[in-house]
Amino acid sequence: MSETSGTRPRFRFRVFILEGMFLIAIAIVLLLVFLGPVCAPQRPMPSNVLCMRNLRDLGLALVLYANGYGDRYPPAKQWCDLLARQHSRETGESTEKFRKAHRCPKVATDGWGYALNPLARQTGDPNVVLAFESDAGWNGFGGPESVVTGRHRGEGANVLFVDGHVEFVKVEKLAALKWQDAGIPLPEARSNQRENREE
Repeated sequence: MSETSGTRPRFRFRVFILEGMFLIAIAIVLLLVFLGPVCAPQRPMPSNVLCMRNLRDLGLALVLYANGYGDRYPPAKQWCDLLARQHSRETGESTEKFRKAHRCPKVATDGWGYALNPLARQTGDPNVVLAFESDAGWNGFGGPESVVTGRHRGEGANVLFVDGHVEFVKVEKLAALKWQDAGIPLPEARSNQRENREE
C-alpha cells in the first residue's frame, strides 16, 4: 500500500468531522434565534407601549361596533359599556375583564384612562381624533380640553385616529389635531342655528 492511499481516509475523516461541527454550529445558532426569546426572562412592556396597544385595540373594537351599526360609532355617553358588552358576547369573558385588559397602565386600578371624541365619524376624515388619553372616566368623552399629558412627564399624549393608527402627539402639536370633519359645525353651533331659526 502506498503512502498516498494511506492518508486519503484520514483526510476524508477530517472533512467529515469539520462538516459535522459546522452543521452542529448552525443548529445551535438556529436554536438560539428561535428559542432565545422564549427562554429569555420577559421584561415588562413600557407603559407607553401598553397604552398605545390599548388604544389600537379600542380602535378595532370601535370599528367592529360601527360595522354592525350602520357605520356609526357607539353613543358617546355609553361607548365603553357597549364595547365591553360586545366583547363579552364575542368571547364569553366578563365586561369587567374587558375593562381591566384595556385600562391605561398609568391610572389607578379603578380608573380607565381614555375618552371618545363624539364628533368622529367612521366614514369621515381619517385624520380626525377618535379616542385619546383622558381622565374623563369610564364612558368619558370630550374634545381637546379633555386630553391629559401628565402621564408622560407632560410631553404629550397617545391619540387614536379614525384611520386606526395610534400616535404619541407632543404637547406643542396637540392644538393642531383635527377634532371633526371640515364643514360640519360643532354641536353647540348646530343648537344655536336651531334657536335662531325658531326666533
